[in-house]
Amino acid sequence: MLKNTKEFFKRTKFKVVLFFDKFESFVNNTREKLKNLYQTNYNTGMYHLEHGNLWDATLRFKIIKKFWPDKLEAQYQYAVCLILQNMNQDATALLNEMLGKDQNYIGAKNLLEDLENGRTQKIVEEYKAKFNKENEAKETK
Repeated sequence: MLKNTKEFFKRTKFKVVLFFDKFESFVNNTREKLKNLYQTNYNTGMYHLEHGNLWDATLRFKIIKKFWPDKLEAQYQYAVCLILQNMNQDATALLNEMLGKDQNYIGAKNLLEDLENGRTQKIVEEYKAKFNKENEAKETK
């Protein structure tokens, strides 16, 4: 009986140690993935924006806004996505929110000024030209 009890505790100890080793590995692996999560979402959002997949781009930048609210460059791109989808009121609210966080953010100031002065077509044309030029450059490489 004592031998069986010792064997039981030995096996249980082994399983507990194994469990905690696997758990530690899982936590470390997850931590590494989370370090790159912002950049992965930003890069994916930019890819979709460049390729005209506005819904996908908007989703990525919306995720960034939710989890990294101080990353204003991503919010700027989110505002651009909103403008390109003719969601100007939402874009205006977002840009004002950004300027509340950093009143010197030039990109947000300029974009908001264009919106307020009815220059949305200019914004759309600039982005189409910008991404067409970038895509042409990538294709020639």
